[in-house]
Amino acid sequence: MSKIFLSAGIEVKYDVGISTRDKIRLSADIYFPQDRNGPLPVILSRTPYDNTAENMVYSGNFYAQHGYIFVAQDTRGRYDSEGDFHPWINEFDDGYDTIEWIGEQEWCDGNVGMVGASYGGNVQWQAAAMGSKYLKAIVPRVIGNNLYESPHYQGGAFQLNWSATWCLRMAGRTSQKLDGYNWEQLFQVSPLRKLPSEGGKDIFYYQEWMDHPDYDDYWKRLANEERYGDVKIPVLQIGGWYESQGRIQDFENQPESCCGAMGTQG
Repeated sequence: MSKIFLSAGIEVKYDVGISTRDKIRLSADIYFPQDRNGPLPVILSRTPYDNTAENMVYSGNFYAQHGYIFVAQDTRGRYDSEGDFHPWINEFDDGYDTIEWIGEQEWCDGNVGMVGASYGGNVQWQAAAMGSKYLKAIVPRVIGNNLYESPHYQGGAFQLNWSATWCLRMAGRTSQKLDGYNWEQLFQVSPLRKLPSEGGKDIFYYQEWMDHPDYDDYWKRLANEERYGDVKIPVLQIGGWYESQGRIQDFENQPESCCGAMGTQG
């Protein structure tokens, strides 16, 4: 049994570099069962919220103790990964490149699955649409069918609360504290484009979202529902009733080749 790591029976390799097609180094922590005798199936989770967060470490320990290899990766521009963070935009290619790299490793048996919630759920849909032969199933939690409706423009109305708080928290390589803001005053800033600067930050993708108030080509390129036909693997969706309702559309519109299932959580 391992004497180094607190969770017995595992080995961990930290900050493993995975190169993308444009030569950006993405950082991953990889959890292995200590007593493995050959290649194993791999579970991948990609996150902008720190791959050393408690929930990621718990998942790594759990899966490695149950016969899987677990890969926890920081998305581009976040924490230990290189590049610039541009929400949603790079996740199709980065997800595919990561899965292809995993599938070619001697410790992978050719089977990769993905797990994760929210942003970590949407990156699964994006990766699945790219058609890697190694990706066999995804389990996205609490994410909808297109990013226009959820979370950015619900019913056509700009989701100021979500967009502002998320952007201000994400406006750095690591997550930023929000305790210093007077939200009652900040939410009254007009025009809305000035909100990030009034909060002391320059956030280009907030402005980008405001440049696209309609469901146009910008959002269609990112929408799960526009790529259903490209997803050929089983999908298990999980979420609560008052979370992203787009999961129902995802379930109803998946092609027969995509063996969809949907679960709810209390």
